[in-house]
Amino acid sequence: MASQPSLTYAYEAAVYLEERTGILESDDSLGYSLIESPHVTSDYSLENIARFPIPFMIGLGRAATSYIDLSRNHEPKPWPHGNIEEVEIGKQLRPVMVTQPNPEHCTDPNNAINEVMFMGLTELNEGSHRFYHEDLAKARPDRRIISIMTPGISSHGPVLNPLEGLTRLLDTTAEEYLQALPNLTHDGIINIYGTSLGSVISFHLAALNLARNNYQKLNIGVIKLASPAAGARDVHENEKFNIDDASNQKYIRDVRNRFFLHMPQDAARMALRHPEKAGECMSVALIYSMDIGKHIPRLFTLVGNLKSAQQGIDWETMKYVSRSHKLKVIGGEDDPLMKEQLPQYLKLKELTQNVDIKILRNYGHALTLDSESVVRHLNEMEHAA
Repeated sequence: MASQPSLTYAYEAAVYLEERTGILESDDSLGYSLIESPHVTSDYSLENIARFPIPFMIGLGRAATSYIDLSRNHEPKPWPHGNIEEVEIGKQLRPVMVTQPNPEHCTDPNNAINEVMFMGLTELNEGSHRFYHEDLAKARPDRRIISIMTPGISSHGPVLNPLEGLTRLLDTTAEEYLQALPNLTHDGIINIYGTSLGSVISFHLAALNLARNNYQKLNIGVIKLASPAAGARDVHENEKFNIDDASNQKYIRDVRNRFFLHMPQDAARMALRHPEKAGECMSVALIYSMDIGKHIPRLFTLVGNLKSAQQGIDWETMKYVSRSHKLKVIGGEDDPLMKEQLPQYLKLKELTQNVDIKILRNYGHALTLDSESVVRHLNEMEHAA
């Protein structure tokens, strides 16, 4: 059982109710029973919960997520599971998931290659991203696997001020990551993995790194994108690959709407294929949905991230990055975002000869739920280069 700090918020909620209503006893046993009891409401009168639902749900949700944080995230786990480290990123301590190289496959961890994963809008070490992280660790036991969450989104990290979350640009996130990486990667090469929204961060980070002087520049190797969401904007007329690009907001709204219609169908399809993985994702989502206190700042940050992604990436920046790094792109043929981006990656391949693309049949945007296949295909693309 977790120690008292994991139940702080539940206890505070009980105190809140006791002070204002006199209907509850605010002792330690009440806080513990919120976690231990199979029937969470057993310590409360249903009538009183109905009268004062908000403080009860805030306390319960925070207790549940705090319990998960302590019991799942901060206890050391055996290889290849990721362990949580708190790292200063953008003046906040944020959780980062790290799997160190397997000692049986790596003689010098300081020089191990780093596979750094920039997540989209998923949780840090629950559900789909945990599978992706661990399958990559199994496939690359000699490498360090690092997963960095999108700020303000994950239940495991601090939220952002709603106004900051709403106005935050993804290149700001990329700059923060770039500053933090040397504390995680030691002296090894850094390969970048960008998933969905993380693909936008990947391009921004690579461009920022290339603009540094040689003394500050990080040793970034291959950039690998899965289900990318990085649309080009301001494409020159003589290099156009689509009628429209991300400069056209009407076009972006149309793509966004098709994407939102696609996701429920694709999630259902992947759930049928991988019920054990989908079950974990759903159970985690249910628990996190109870953490009412984070709903508003998370929602504002989500909207801000989506708005920033929809601005696209300058075409010159995409060419600059693609000329300097090998780019591996994998996507599903049914993914509306991948359908729209495929011409731009084909054009980048034509211009730079550094881009490899693989489209998987009968997959959509949620393809990383089949993380074993994604890791296998990306490894095959790397070895074929």
